[in-house]
Amino acid sequence: LEQYTMSRRIFSVTDVWREYVFSFNGSPSIQSLENKYGTAWRKYRKESRFFSRRKELYDAINERAELENISPEEAAQRME
Repeated sequence: LEQYTMSRRIFSVTDVWREYVFSFNGSPSIQSLENKYGTAWRKYRKESRFFSRRKELYDAINERAELENISPEEAAQRME
């Protein structure tokens, strides 16, 4: 597995969610990398820190979706 770098050009909550769940710009989804490789795809400290910050947002989206009984996609849109 080569080092994967998450996009630094994503600024909307919806696009952050899309990068996490779906392949984004031809790259694999972050969720699929996590499921398949665990932390191995985040070889460098910089990427691990960036992922940790984004993970807070992924978790918040999932939590809101569960609380409001809506899809995570809709929760992300509402959080814009």
